Amino acid sequence: MPNRRQAGFMNTAQNYQVARDNSGKVNYEAYKNCRGFITENGLDFPIVISSARYRYGHLDLLVTPENGTGARWVQRTNIRLENDPAEVVA
Repeated sequence: MPNRRQAGFMNTAQNYQVARDNSGKVNYEAYKNCRGFITENGLDFPIVISSARYRYGHLDLLVTPENGTGARWVQRTNIRLENDPAEVVA
């Protein structure tokens, strides 16, 4: 039986899944160009992910709005992804 890390879970309080490559490392490239939504004050904003990083035990994603300008690092747990690469079964 695979351990939590091999099963795709990070060792964080949220225990959310992240995409991993065959060696078990976080697959940052899998998040590139994924689409999703961020909710702020009751409004949903469609976003596109341009990069990913692991910081202080959390996966951060660099998001840009689909319409508009700017970019911001957002913790993965605050984003709803349309096609989460962590849920893709190989």
